[in-house]
Amino acid sequence: MKPTLICIFLLISLCITLDAQRPVEISYTQNDGLNTNQVIFLQLDVEGRLWVAYSLFDRFSRFDGLQWEHWDLMEEGISGNYLLYFSDEHGVWFQGSGAESDYLLLYSDENGWQKFNKQGLLSLYIPESAQLKLIDPNTGQLYNFFPDSSEKIVPDYFSLQIPEERIFELAGSSFVDGDTLGLRLVHPDPTMYLIECYNLKSGALIDVIEAPNKFQLLSKKLFLDIESSRILQYNKGNFTPIELICKDGKSYTPIRGIGIKTTHYINRALRVREEISAGNYIYHSVILNEDLEVEMFMENIHRSANNSVVLLPNGDQVYASGAGAIHRKNGILHLSDHDPNMVAGLHMIAEDGDGNIWFGGYEGEGGFAWFDGNEIRVPEDSKLQIGRMLTGAYSDKEGRVYFFEEGNEGIHAIDNGKKKTAYTWDFFRTGYFLKELSNGKIGVGANRIGFMKFDPENPSDYQLVGEEEGLDFFNILCFDEDKNGRIWMGRTSKGVAAYCFDNQLLGKWNRNNVEPLSDGAMSLIIDSTQQLWTGGNKGLYFLKDPHLYDLENGNLFDDWIKIALPGPESQFIISLLEVDQYLIAGSDYAIHFIPKDQDFENPDNPLIHSLSFESDIPGMAAEQNAILKDSRGYVWIGTLEGALRFDLDQLEFDLTDTEVELAAAMAGNEKIDLTREELLLPTGRRSLRLDWRAKGNVLLNDNVYYRISLFDKNGDPFYQADSKPMSTLINYLPPGRYLLRLEAIKNNQVNHQLEKMVLVPFLWFENPWHIFFLTMIGASILGLLVAMRYKQQRLHAEKVAMMEKNEVQMDQLRVKALSNYFNPHFINNVLHWIQSKYRKDPETTGMIGKLAENVQFLFHNTLSDKKAHPLSKELTIVDNYIAIALTRFGDIFEYRKSIKLDPSTLEEVKIPSLLIQIHVENAIEKGIRGGSRYGFLELVLHEDEDWVYIEVCDNGIGRQTKKETPKMERKSSTRVMEEIIQLLNKNNSKPIEISYEDNWISADNRTVKPHGTKVFVILPKNYHYG
Repeated sequence: MKPTLICIFLLISLCITLDAQRPVEISYTQNDGLNTNQVIFLQLDVEGRLWVAYSLFDRFSRFDGLQWEHWDLMEEGISGNYLLYFSDEHGVWFQGSGAESDYLLLYSDENGWQKFNKQGLLSLYIPESAQLKLIDPNTGQLYNFFPDSSEKIVPDYFSLQIPEERIFELAGSSFVDGDTLGLRLVHPDPTMYLIECYNLKSGALIDVIEAPNKFQLLSKKLFLDIESSRILQYNKGNFTPIELICKDGKSYTPIRGIGIKTTHYINRALRVREEISAGNYIYHSVILNEDLEVEMFMENIHRSANNSVVLLPNGDQVYASGAGAIHRKNGILHLSDHDPNMVAGLHMIAEDGDGNIWFGGYEGEGGFAWFDGNEIRVPEDSKLQIGRMLTGAYSDKEGRVYFFEEGNEGIHAIDNGKKKTAYTWDFFRTGYFLKELSNGKIGVGANRIGFMKFDPENPSDYQLVGEEEGLDFFNILCFDEDKNGRIWMGRTSKGVAAYCFDNQLLGKWNRNNVEPLSDGAMSLIIDSTQQLWTGGNKGLYFLKDPHLYDLENGNLFDDWIKIALPGPESQFIISLLEVDQYLIAGSDYAIHFIPKDQDFENPDNPLIHSLSFESDIPGMAAEQNAILKDSRGYVWIGTLEGALRFDLDQLEFDLTDTEVELAAAMAGNEKIDLTREELLLPTGRRSLRLDWRAKGNVLLNDNVYYRISLFDKNGDPFYQADSKPMSTLINYLPPGRYLLRLEAIKNNQVNHQLEKMVLVPFLWFENPWHIFFLTMIGASILGLLVAMRYKQQRLHAEKVAMMEKNEVQMDQLRVKALSNYFNPHFINNVLHWIQSKYRKDPETTGMIGKLAENVQFLFHNTLSDKKAHPLSKELTIVDNYIAIALTRFGDIFEYRKSIKLDPSTLEEVKIPSLLIQIHVENAIEKGIRGGSRYGFLELVLHEDEDWVYIEVCDNGIGRQTKKETPKMERKSSTRVMEEIIQLLNKNNSKPIEISYEDNWISADNRTVKPHGTKVFVILPKNYHYG
């Protein structure tokens, strides 16, 4: 009984401080892979993994915080329905139901699914001793069950003292409550049932309870009347109603008993309903203590909550519901902007003298809302209900809250729930940041001025730092004061500055695109140990001893240190706060809790606990400098979806070890043996796919990512990548030996790693020894040839003659090659010369210019040995050719062009030279000119993700009706281009495809025959031209 009491005390201590109405919950649903959202039972196994059972009693799921696994018993060859039972060192147990009630199932990763026959005995799990027992319902004999032994069912020394006169059928075990076992019997009256209560130490029968079926058993002393929703206390055959009243005076209506599972089952737990207004209800989970007083366990749970809850080691709860398995985060409260009383576009958070938390809004009507510890309220002062509130707020010792309002000049205050204007100056409009300085003066990040400080008792006593002092930041978004009185300040788009009032010395570092650690500042604090922390667009930065920094000669961007944060490399750090244990940084990715007792000058990654938006907490991103530690010790952080409150006393981060192990390795489509000391790739395979699994994430937080590294024989990294999924693919590995290192990174540090050698075998001709032997063989053959040379003297004259003949032929080829080199160059020069002679004839000049441009393109391709050029150049050649053809042949056709390509496609995607031009030329020369009708020619280009589609369309006489031409002529253009493409396609998995549609224009009478040709070209965007 004592362990159960300890667990109840633990639950109450964890939960009675949860006075908020809106706890943070993460739902696991079908979107996460669940079979259905109808979750009816939950169980934690001994490794802390969550098991889920559904209303379909033959399907189960398991979650380790990182990935889901699912089982369908039918697919495992097991028929029937089973219930999640318990977990021990052997695995997870399932109790058969209905026709399968004589069987138990056991699942373990080592042995998979095992099915056991209980041989007509009843199963009994005793939580206090974590033992599985079997009971003979007729004799009361207990048996021990050993699933790993050949003799699985062994009699125990202990037995229950079953009454000899019992005449009723035993229906099963009902409960184990401390030392008491309840066995349920079938009552002769179908509306009733019996429970025999036995002492598990002596075996004696201590009571027989007779109860109606409508009474749900909660414990050996408590029942719930489901029909009347009353709790009944049992004592010596009598049922006495008791009323559920909480310590705060609220009354609850019980709905159902629930099972709360830690290391023990907690009895006396109920799901209850509270009426908050006529016909409106909210639902809670409560516990009855030993004095039968109601203690709150979980407030405001989902209305479809079922009767199963598990408690995680850090106090988080996961409960079953009709909306999935719901993970309630302990110690985190969400005040959503969907609440009708909450402001929209939260911009500021502050606390008044009564401990109320005020929220200023910017969107919609703006205005304020305040939280009294239980609910969000709207201010009674109508002046506080509207207005666009800016960032920055400050509370004085009297509890007044000071703030800025857009369009309303000055600094305003909330004083006893009323709005008033506190400070105004002729030159001052508004600001973005407020903070009390060490000498009692107030610092202000002033709009269009810079920095300002003033005496709150004498506002006319002020000092400004702005353009006259060399500070051109104008809008200061954040600042803080070091112990020498220097003000450090920043603006996101400008940079960081520091000003010393004693000697009017300004240090300023403008944000630029040259220095890698150059950044501006959205948030900035100097902590209690005089370390400067700055948050900007690209991350979080640290500078030691800013009060000693050389403002005149120092380069801050060289001297500060960028802190490596979990998540994206560059995060926008929007808010900063120091509390006792942590520096808290709010970003556009997560809320980071950074323990302060670390050496931040060490370049290694510091320990950082992160709660990611959407996966761990709601909010999307933190809000600009809307961050506060209140008088109760709660931390408030503004987000894009409201505010979050953190109870740091209850917030327990995951410090458990997460181990990784390889699950599979593939080289292409071949499996690699993981049992070997090294991963040996099959010969000729050069890709490597790795899959792994992780375990030990008992808090069910998805806070682990993985780093995969391969090092070559010299220890240099060949491959390195970070991955959230537990899989990676390395596309190509050259032959050799590599060291594989797989690291699990949790809380920004390597939590676990494994190493394994990877061997990629050489092909026969890649092996250095084979190359050596081939060289030796070659040398031997060369020696033999030299020796044979003496035997071939008679052939010397013939060889000399042949060599002279070959030399002449080679000379002729060289001359031809040189001539080919000069021909395009000469043609180009001649065209330019002709063009210069016909300057007065624009048409001729233009035609020759376009011809020269095309020759220049082809000359350049020939000179640089290019087989292809960008699409833009090919289209220029086509346009030039069209212009020449229209000049040459007159107005015999209409030219249309439709190009729907991204500009980058035109420049980056290449096409074989003249591929489009050849088909355009054929359409004109062999199609349109061969007919008697007015022609048209259309060129269409469009694209998708992987391909460019080209269509050349004409209304000429068509390919099938044109006159036969000599074979050499037919091969000179289209056929040659097709042969070139066939050669290029051999080296590409995605080929260039050319097809034709002949006579696409149908005959409309006897005189007009089918005619017209369409050419279709499908061009891959990624194509290798050699």
